[in-house]
Amino acid sequence: MRRGAQPDHVRGRTDGSIVAVPGLVVESDAYTQGHVILRWPLLPTRFVGERGEGEGEPEVQRGPPPCYRDWPEHMAAIERKRPFYLVLSLLAALAFGLNGARIGYATVMLYHQPIDPSIAGHGIVDEADRAAVVARVDAYVHALDGARARGWPLAIAKLLLGSATLLFAMRAMWGSRGARAALVQLVIAQAAVAVASHWLLRDVDEAEIQWIEAQQAAGHERVPAEMLRSAALAALALQLLGSGLIVLGLTRRRSRDFFESTPAAIGER
Repeated sequence: MRRGAQPDHVRGRTDGSIVAVPGLVVESDAYTQGHVILRWPLLPTRFVGERGEGEGEPEVQRGPPPCYRDWPEHMAAIERKRPFYLVLSLLAALAFGLNGARIGYATVMLYHQPIDPSIAGHGIVDEADRAAVVARVDAYVHALDGARARGWPLAIAKLLLGSATLLFAMRAMWGSRGARAALVQLVIAQAAVAVASHWLLRDVDEAEIQWIEAQQAAGHERVPAEMLRSAALAALALQLLGSGLIVLGLTRRRSRDFFESTPAAIGER
C-alpha cells in the first residue's frame, strides 16, 4: 500500500500502537522496512485477536494469510505432474527390461542344462520329418556350444541389464532423480547388447531359423526362411527405435523438471 494512498488518520498521525503485518507487503518503504502498517482497528479480524477491556495491544497472528498457506503445496502438485510421454517412456522401459531379463535367463538355462535333441521329435508321426527336426535341433545345440565364448557373456549381460532396467524403471516411477539418469544409460546399454548379440551370434540364429523351418514343415506349414530372417531384423529395428524414444522421453526438459522437483530428488542431492 502506498503511503500517499493511506487515509489521513493513518498517514498523518503516528500516535498509538502500530502493528506490522507480514505477508501484505505491496511496496517496500524505508520507514516501514518492507511492511504495510495499519492501526489495529483497521486490520481484518483474521489478523487481529479479540481485544478485551483493559488489555494491551491485540495479538497478531503470525505467518501468511490463510488463503496463501496451501499455495506451495498446490504449486508443487502442478509442477510435479508427469508428462504423458514420460509415462509412456517408463512403461516401455519396464517392458524392455522384463523382456531382456527373460531372454537372458532363457539363454543362461540353455547353457546350464543339457539339451536332448530327441525330445524335439516327440509327437511327429512321420519318421522322415521327425528325423529332420531332430537333426536341426542337434545342429542348433552344436552351434550354441560352439558360440559359448560369445553367447554366455551376452546372456549374462542381457539378464543383468534387463533386471537393472526393470528395477530402475520402477524407481523412476516413484520420482527418483538418480534412477532417471541410470535408466537412460541402461536402455542405451541394453540396445547395444542387442546389436552385438545379433552380429556375434548369427550362426546360432541361423541354426535356430532352420530348426523352426523344419518343425513347421513337419506340421505341414511353410514359412520361408527369408521371412523369418526379416522378422528378426524387424524386431531388432523396433527395439532400437523404442530405445531411442525412451531416451528421448526421459531427457526432455519437462521430464527433467519433474524429477528435479520431486522430494526424492531433493534428498539425493
